[in-house]
Amino acid sequence: MDACIYKEFGKEHVLEWVDDWVKPECKSDSVIVEVAASSINPKDGLLRKGKFSRTFARDPLPRLTGLDVSGTVVEVGKNVSRIQVGDAVFGMTNNFSGGVLSTFAEFKETEVAKAPISISLVDAASIPLAAQTALQALRDICRIDQGKKILITGASRGVGHFAIQIAKHLGAEVHGICSTGNIEFVSSLGAHCVYDYKKTEPATIDDQYDFIFDAAG
Repeated sequence: MDACIYKEFGKEHVLEWVDDWVKPECKSDSVIVEVAASSINPKDGLLRKGKFSRTFARDPLPRLTGLDVSGTVVEVGKNVSRIQVGDAVFGMTNNFSGGVLSTFAEFKETEVAKAPISISLVDAASIPLAAQTALQALRDICRIDQGKKILITGASRGVGHFAIQIAKHLGAEVHGICSTGNIEFVSSLGAHCVYDYKKTEPATIDDQYDFIFDAAG
């Protein structure tokens, strides 16, 4: 099958498409997805450059790239009950090295969910890693709920724009920081107040917050 791989660590030029990569086998607790789209995250670039290769990402080279995909389920394992053949799904592999940017990708049943019907599969592929990062930070770590107040930096970026929406959904008063050109976009996501960091230094914001979520690094 077609697959996007790298045989050595480095910048984008090490990526290449091959047409003879071995198709994954469906295990008892997994599903096989025919890939419609994949997204690229900062983690993909770090893995490709060899980051974590001596710790969490020890899969040998050549290595298949990719963490997030969307597509259609074509096989299910005998112990799979929640997902069926034909389901449109999106998901993220929990294999730290990635390995799903190919014609077909294997996932554990718990790594995929049925894709939302209100958006395209291409758009759905952009959700898993970034949105789950925001969700885990806000729901599981901050435990945000009704009446809390949060400031989100990098509010227009991948994780940040999901964080704005999730924090508001959880009942928080949400303030965001972004650049001039993204003020309208962040406001449209539901932020109660948006600061332009080119005009206002974050440290000078005269307000009090229960949480500050730094999604800008």
